[in-house]
Amino acid sequence: MDYIHDFDSDIAYVLEECEKRILEYPSGIKQFAYKYLDKLHLLKDKNQSGGFCYLMPFWLMDTFGIERRICRNIAIGNSFALLYFMSQDEVMDDCTQKSKVELLPVSSLFFTEFISSYQSTFPGESSFWQYFDKYMKEWAGSVVWERSNHWGQANEYTEEDLILLSRKAAPMKIPFAAMSILSGNELAVKAFSDMVDYDQIVYQMIDDWRDWKEDMEIGNYTYLLVQAVKYNNLKEASQLNESLVRKAVYIGGIAEEIFELAKKYNKLSLECISNIDSPYLRDYISLEEIICDKILTNIREEKGIMMKGGLDSLLWSIKRS
Repeated sequence: MDYIHDFDSDIAYVLEECEKRILEYPSGIKQFAYKYLDKLHLLKDKNQSGGFCYLMPFWLMDTFGIERRICRNIAIGNSFALLYFMSQDEVMDDCTQKSKVELLPVSSLFFTEFISSYQSTFPGESSFWQYFDKYMKEWAGSVVWERSNHWGQANEYTEEDLILLSRKAAPMKIPFAAMSILSGNELAVKAFSDMVDYDQIVYQMIDDWRDWKEDMEIGNYTYLLVQAVKYNNLKEASQLNESLVRKAVYIGGIAEEIFELAKKYNKLSLECISNIDSPYLRDYISLEEIICDKILTNIREEKGIMMKGGLDSLLWSIKRS
């Protein structure tokens, strides 16, 4: 069972359909939209492990007995949803004015495609639209909260804050709600919603580790960076630098605490769907625990190398900083 490539023919169809729709865009922004779509081309790289946005409906297709054509339509909607939220992130990250001239109208077209794919499946009176509204509001609230509380300042995170932060990914709940309602199993909506909340905490912590240098440079104080500020007893978050982060990771051991917490939420996310027969989805979520363990193993190996010969160099760099 391969949760990515078992559905190559479906993904090829979905991406081809997305291309056809973008072909109808005005000529002035068509190529700009194509560049965004190219980021979704999972099939170009057989080693890539992404593609959640369009794979998820096919993972649950047999579980819920949903027709392939409907799953394909939901996957098309999910693909444009991802393009929309990616473009919104770029706008919020203060891209150049020239880029915004193209990005804002393209983003609007992505949203139109996103919502129209669901309108073709769910009538206006369907309860689906209540969930759609709820999850869009969760996303908006989370994005504003993060930027107000953790951009330029290293406020501590409570576990409630981690849930709130994870809701930047709340739109991912929309296709789960769609599949649940179509199957007549609306009670599953909450289980999937909680699963996404927990799972995105795990994903966020993995992503924070991968991008901590970039986050530090732009002043986005993630959970990892806040722990580094706290470990080093810094009065101002702006005092944090690369050497001090490494000190907190390799001497202070903050990574162990962070990824053990991530593994806790990984377990909770799996428990949410324990009564749902979804082997592809379970495999996808289980992979994140493996990633957490591999990150910790790499950190311990690097620390071992430092202890054998490189620790003096590390401590010297920290002292100089």
